[in-house]
Formats: sequence, structure tokens, C-alpha cells
Amino acid sequence: AEPPFSAFSKTEKWALIFIASFTTLFSPLAANIYFPVIPLLADDFAVSVSLMNLTVTVYLVFQGLSPMLWGPLADLKGRRPIYFACLGLLTLSSIACALVPTDKWWLLLIFRCFQSSGGASTVALGAGVVADLARPQERGGFYGVLVMGSLLSTPTRPVFGGIIGDALSWRWIFWFLAICAGACLLLIVLVLPETLRRVVGDGTIRAPPWGRPLLPLFPLVRRQRKAPPADPNRASQPPEKTKVNPFLLFKEPDVIFILVANGLVYGIVVGIQASSSLLFQRAYPQLSLSEIGLCFLPLGAGCLISSLVTGKFLDWQYKRDRRSWEIRKKREREEAGEKIDAPWSEYDELTFPIERARLKLGTFYTFCVCAVNIGYGWVLDRYGPLAVTLILQFIAGFVIIGQMNAFQTLLIDLFPKAGSSATAINNCVRCLIGALVTSVINLILKGLGTGWTYVLLSGICVLITPAFTVIVIRFGPRWRARRFERAKSTS
Repeated sequence: AEPPFSAFSKTEKWALIFIASFTTLFSPLAANIYFPVIPLLADDFAVSVSLMNLTVTVYLVFQGLSPMLWGPLADLKGRRPIYFACLGLLTLSSIACALVPTDKWWLLLIFRCFQSSGGASTVALGAGVVADLARPQERGGFYGVLVMGSLLSTPTRPVFGGIIGDALSWRWIFWFLAICAGACLLLIVLVLPETLRRVVGDGTIRAPPWGRPLLPLFPLVRRQRKAPPADPNRASQPPEKTKVNPFLLFKEPDVIFILVANGLVYGIVVGIQASSSLLFQRAYPQLSLSEIGLCFLPLGAGCLISSLVTGKFLDWQYKRDRRSWEIRKKREREEAGEKIDAPWSEYDELTFPIERARLKLGTFYTFCVCAVNIGYGWVLDRYGPLAVTLILQFIAGFVIIGQMNAFQTLLIDLFPKAGSSATAINNCVRCLIGALVTSVINLILKGLGTGWTYVLLSGICVLITPAFTVIVIRFGPRWRARRFERAKSTS
């Protein structure tokens, strides 16, 4: 029988994923929790709303760039120390933002860069934990739960921002972030064990002191403490450490197509979020700041439900395609007179079309995203019923996450030993696209109007993303085989 991929039990794996999921709250939460109070910030700092929006733009830029540093370090040094660094930086920079004098707007801009550098990498770190613990047939469900944390903050961040801004002041928004990030850091220090396979192998190797939680709640962690130090002769010995350079992944053609296709869909999400407060104030002037914050709930609910449903669906689809592939391969072995039940070799695995298994519904999702987005824009343009707008937000959230999870899970499948790095480059591209959309969305809205702006965003997406998805499905196995041969020749 095939040995377990990880010594952590199923229950322990789910517990670790839920802890990692909790940390992902902070990447999007810190980004725009204060969207509803941006006009108030602009008044207090005596700058224009467009200038204050730069604090969102720079956050998105660093949200894309900082995981390119932290992700490879997490793949090389370990998950726990990078969690310490990121959450510690987020806590301190949030305190700094709360204390910024109102006559120094540029200082808020700088502290927002540090805040993004700390909070933005939690999704990449969590993706690394998924790669450490799960085989491909489990990753869809685990990754769906992982991103649930970040998706849960999608509807709640404007709500909290609006309520705190109305009841207290914008400074308390940053104090709230500092308190939450500090509590999360304490949770990691106390409970989360090291999972990086380069450090603890399948989980049975004793971690170094910095890799051990203060409270050994997990049974495997308690057994780890009694285990002998790493022994080169043990089968579970961690693999040799190698440097991980995420920028080298940009040389892979399938990676480029995946990143651009996924990034364009993310651009639509950012377009909806960045413009909704302004458009809702215009279309529904009777709504207060808190009520406008509540209007983000359907988008977040659609994202949250989708992360659970589509994650399980990805696992089911993978297993079904895997069974069909194995039946076909066994038939070929039988016809060739080979042993049917022999383990699959690395060369056998290269013939499994994992790109098709993950992206089979990618084009369908893209057309759904674009159709719903166009409808959403025109309803707001014509000041249509609020209920219709909210329903369209829910549907948009569901189909957007369905597609984004498929692309991200595929990236982890293609680079399982560099899960954080693969997620980091995906985060980099999509956040840079998001920053571009955020910086120009108001200009486009003024020039084209709401309806035609959403037609433009959807049109760009529908022209490029489906074509790139088909290219990855068609040529991805060939590029993957070349990458394997190249790695073999250099090892």
C-alpha cells in the first residue's frame, strides 16, 4: 500500500488548515476595511479622495510584491518563522497607522506599505501549508477552506469599517487591526507546528526549537518531541534544501497564461469593490455608511459558499478524471504484457492531464463572470432595484471564486515543493492588475459611465481568459514534460 503523504491525521490536517485560514483574514481585511471612511480620511488629512485612494493602490502594489519575498523564505526556512515576521510587522504597522498625525499624509502612505508587507503574505503561507499536508486529490477541498478566511473578510471589512467609522473614528479601524493581528500572532506562537517538509519531512521528524508550538495540542506534535533528531537513514528524512526563486517561474509559459487569466478575473473583483461605495452612494442616496457596508455582504457570501462548494467539486472532478486515466493506463499495460498493479512512475504521472482536470469548467466560469458583471454595471447605471444589485453581487462572488480556486489549485499541483512561491507569484500578478484597476476605475467611470465601464472590464476578460485557459489545457502537459526533463538533466 502507498505510504501516507503526511503523518498528521485527517482531523489534525483540518485543524491546521483552519488555523492557516484564520490568518488569511488579514490580507484583504487590512487592504480596504476603511473604504467606507475614505471621504472622512480625506477631510481629516485635507487631501482629495483621489489622493487618499493612493493608500489603497500602494497597499495592492505591496500586496503583490511582498509575498515574492516571504513566500520563498517560507519554502526554504519554514512556515512558523515567516508567520512570526509577517504578523508581527502587520501588528506594529497598524499601530503606527493609528497614531499618524493628520498633517503628515505621506506618513500614512509609508505605513500602509509596511502594513501590506506584513499582512499580504498570509494566503501564500497558508497555501504552503496545504502543499505540505495534502495530496493532489485533497488539495481542492483544503484550499477552498484555506481561502475561506480571506473571503469571510470580504463582506465584513466594509461593515466593520462603516460601523467603527460611524461609532468611533477612523483611527480605531487601525487599532482594531492591530488587536486582531496581535491575537493571531499569539495563536500561531502557541499552537501552530512547523509543517514544511524540508524541515519535518512527513511530520514525524522532530522540529527545531523555533518550529515547536508552546502548547503541543496536536498528538503528532507531542510524539515529535519524543522523536530522535533527524537521521539521514530514515525514510521520512526531509529533502535537501534548495533555493527557491519565484521569479524563475515566470519563465514557464503555462505559468504565464495561468497568471494572466486569473489576474484578469481578479481585476473584475477589485473593480466591483473599489467602485461600489461611490456607485451605491449615487444610486441609493438614502443609505448610510453602515448600510453601504452591509451591501457588500452578498458578494462575500457568494465567495464564501463558493470556496466550500467548488473546492469539494475540484476534488471530485480530480478523482473522477484520475480513475478514468488509471483505467486507461492499466488497459495499455495489459495490452503491452506489463504488470497492471505496478506503482505509477514519474513518467506515467506526466501523462495525467491535470490541467484539464482542474480547468475543465474554466471557460464556463469566465463567461458567467462577465455576463453577471455587465448586468451589475447596467443595473447601477440605471439606478435599478437594490435587491437585483445584491443578487448579482452574490452570483458574481460565487463564479469568480470558482474560477480563481481552480487556477490556484493547479499552480500548487504544478509546483508542490514551492507552494508558497507559486501562490506568491499568482498574488503578485493579480494584485498588480488590481492596483491598475483601482487607479483608473474612477477615471473610466467618469469617461464611459457605469454600464460601459463594466462592459469594458468584462470584454477584456472574455477576450483573453477563455483563450488562455484553452491554451493551458492543450499545451500544459507538453510544457510540464519539458520542465520535468530539464529538472532531471540538471539534477
